[in-house]
Amino acid sequence: MNYLEGEQLPKGWEEKPPDSCEIPKGVYVIQCDAGYKGGIAGISTLPITAGKEYRLREYSKRSEGPVHAELLAIYCATQRLNAIRCNKTACIIYTDCKNARDLLTTWHAKRPYIRDAVDKIKKEIAKLENRGISVCICHTKTTNIRRVDRRAGKKRKKEENRKRTEIDKRIETVERRITASRRIVIYEKGGEHFAISESKTSTSYKVSLNPLRCECSWWTYNWGNKEQNIVRARALPCKHICALAKHLNKDIRQLFNRQIERVD
Repeated sequence: MNYLEGEQLPKGWEEKPPDSCEIPKGVYVIQCDAGYKGGIAGISTLPITAGKEYRLREYSKRSEGPVHAELLAIYCATQRLNAIRCNKTACIIYTDCKNARDLLTTWHAKRPYIRDAVDKIKKEIAKLENRGISVCICHTKTTNIRRVDRRAGKKRKKEENRKRTEIDKRIETVERRITASRRIVIYEKGGEHFAISESKTSTSYKVSLNPLRCECSWWTYNWGNKEQNIVRARALPCKHICALAKHLNKDIRQLFNRQIERVD
């Protein structure tokens, strides 16, 4: 994967992306980078060919770590190359992450999410190669792809702000249900817990923290048919579950911290 039309890359190209005026017709260079923090990746790609520079494109992804984020950036780059339907003889992908490059060329991925990203990239590369297009992946210094580096960082910060707004809304929702739960009475019967309003004129609902469930209509409609791993990853508590947590001296905010703070 280190050749252009049967020849070695021109001098210096393995370490630094060429300018558009240096790129021969039919050869496409694409710079890609990722900014990562707290499970959020901001990604940017920039394709360049002879005398033409495409626009910078940004993406946001859920990532398991910085190397995974860089692999996702390469995946976005390969997808973008495949979407450019012009005649191509060769594509050169530049990344500033040596580990990501090595995982695609010499290393064997062990972690499932890394293997999955590598496999997706190789499938996109295979599509290019099946069209007779050679593909080369090069490692370069961040200073050589500074524009995509900055844009990836900005995209990550923008996505962080968006996710923070979503988290704040979830916190407000939980706080409202905690307030509403103060009008709920919990009683035990046969080793199970039931919730009913203080007026005791409404239906009682069986409620549980393990597994997380409630017989009320809201919970049944939203989460009643979901598996527990999904519930524990995404569900917010109803007022009856909040009341049960207080009855059992449990911190509802801590119990649902994963769901509240999720960034996917």
